[in-house]
Amino acid sequence: MKKNFKLYLCGFLFLLFVGLFFAVGYVAASFNSPVKYQSYWMDSVLTFDPALVDSSYRLSTRVEKPTPKQLETPVLIAVHGFSASTFETLQLRLYLEKKGLLVSQVLLGGHGRSREALKTSTWHEWQRPILDEYLALQAKGYKHIGFVGVSTGGTLVLDLLSQPNFKVLPQPQFLIFVDAFIEPRNKSLYWVKYIQFWAKNYIKSNPDETKKRFWYVNLPAESLVQLNELRQHVQGLLHQGIVVPSSTKVLIFQANHDPTVDNRSAVLIQQGLKGVKPVVYTVQSNQHALIYRSEAQFPNPSDRVVQTDIFETIFTKVR
Repeated sequence: MKKNFKLYLCGFLFLLFVGLFFAVGYVAASFNSPVKYQSYWMDSVLTFDPALVDSSYRLSTRVEKPTPKQLETPVLIAVHGFSASTFETLQLRLYLEKKGLLVSQVLLGGHGRSREALKTSTWHEWQRPILDEYLALQAKGYKHIGFVGVSTGGTLVLDLLSQPNFKVLPQPQFLIFVDAFIEPRNKSLYWVKYIQFWAKNYIKSNPDETKKRFWYVNLPAESLVQLNELRQHVQGLLHQGIVVPSSTKVLIFQANHDPTVDNRSAVLIQQGLKGVKPVVYTVQSNQHALIYRSEAQFPNPSDRVVQTDIFETIFTKVR
């Protein structure tokens, strides 16, 4: 009996090892694509985010001396996601500013420059421009400031809220999360840390021309490790509880068939923010962060309606 048990156990362990070996091999292969791009792609040193040279993207540099009316107008700091650029929040800004709000588009550190810039940057460096803009707007006297965090932009904002040096500042009046990245849909991200020594590059599948121009297509393993560390860190903070003033309005938008972010992310944020009652909106869409699309870029007309609903809800709750 004992002999049969040992044989079964050995067989089980062998099959488990073989399965694990092939699983790791599959993940390693998918994260080991050769780096390739053209000069007009964001990956290239020849293409960069216009926010690097155009001061109008950030409100703090766009308006040198705000009027009394502007100082009383709600301001949203719009933060794009991992591997993206300010293009991701442009349509949001155009819509809300047409309605009378003010929007400041922040470019994350290490983004909008080149693949090498992303590779050598940490998630703490991605985050720094968010705090810089918040401090700059407060210094100018804006009284009603909040955040819109898209995907990883939302993750970075959540970490910012927990930092002791941020807690001593006047707190944001609005927190808006759009497909915030806490749990990935593709769980292979968990493995990158362990295979990065031979898996160096991941290429996004079937990127369209817009994605090539405004998103990194080649994702360095080092950057994916940073992304996963940030995600795990913020998930831990949410588990402990991030305290937010009861007066802060919190909106959470999550696409029900998001291909990038697991729907559980919205629940984790809702449960992890303490002192407030976040309102969760389930978006009927299979697109991740669809707010970036212009009218001509929607493959599904219904997504255009969904985007407008998101923008209008944000405007209604913030104004």
